[in-house]
Amino acid sequence: MKKPISTTLAAILLIAPIGSLATAQESTAKTETREAALPTPKQVVDLMIEFTGGVKAYQDPKPTKTTGSFTIPQAQLTGSMTTWSAPPNLMRVDIEIPGLGTTMNGFDGKIGWTMDPTRGPSIMDGAMLEEIKREANSNAMLDLLKDYPDAKVTGRETFEGVECVVLRLEKGKVLKEQLVEEKTGRLVGTRSKMPTPMGEIPSTTVIEKWMTIGPRKVAAKTVIKMMGMDQVMQIDKVMTDEPINPEVFALPPAIKALAEARDSKKKTSSDSDFDSDFDSDSDSSSSSSSDSSSSKDSSSSSSKKSSSSSSSDSSSSKDSSSSSSKKSSGSKDSSRKSSSSSSSSSSGGGR
Repeated sequence: MKKPISTTLAAILLIAPIGSLATAQESTAKTETREAALPTPKQVVDLMIEFTGGVKAYQDPKPTKTTGSFTIPQAQLTGSMTTWSAPPNLMRVDIEIPGLGTTMNGFDGKIGWTMDPTRGPSIMDGAMLEEIKREANSNAMLDLLKDYPDAKVTGRETFEGVECVVLRLEKGKVLKEQLVEEKTGRLVGTRSKMPTPMGEIPSTTVIEKWMTIGPRKVAAKTVIKMMGMDQVMQIDKVMTDEPINPEVFALPPAIKALAEARDSKKKTSSDSDFDSDFDSDSDSSSSSSSDSSSSKDSSSSSSKKSSSSSSSDSSSSKDSSSSSSKKSSGSKDSSRKSSSSSSSSSSGGGR
């Protein structure tokens, strides 16, 4: 069967606006490095899988519904908690507190979302989306080292009176330190920093009670310490033999409207980018054509100027030749006049 889904993210999203009224009083235990050789991340994860029932316990997961309670002692708040999950990656968590309303979050296989009375509906993205994907995965434990390929065992420490090894998991903006009892593989608690709409919020989770359901052991009572407050989540009943209405995992109308608006905006942006690229190409082509036309005009003008200059030079040459011819003719006429005048003079002196 499938384990009851992790409610860590749901609790953080609920407590954040409430906890903003308190001063964070997180105490960080110092991790001790002992002389004994540390186990590898795979050895630690194998121990955890064995503790919860072994690999076979994760096969053939069933749709699961749980009901229980959610309390914040410091704020004197008590409410109900209901979770639904179905393989391979569907989940929803509702936490209802009288006087505050209902906080819901879920994952439908593609979209992670949350709705609460304080912030209204919102769609998850980035690190938050990746985190809820991991929480919704029915084989999250088996895929732990696939999700966190850079996992490290950083040391040993005593946590909640138990000797533990520290498995450090980090990816993007998500950082977790899982404290695992080295002798048994029992997950005792987790220290983490998770992204939320209010920024990264550190928290410490302590698993106080486990319960066996079918072939699996699951966390039955969890306390999340953050922002100076404790959130106590208690599972009272687990149902795996009742079908879950698919509408439970459907997007609420407000979330669906946000998703459609987001997709429309992405499409408009994509179309705009395409048009911009097309216009840029057209402008480049037009500029190239204009440059080519300008070049042709320049060449034609140059050719005309050259032809005109050549014609002008030829005409000038002809005019020069004509002028020379006229000058030569004038020289001959003058010679004739001079010869005639000499003849006249000679003729007149004889008389």
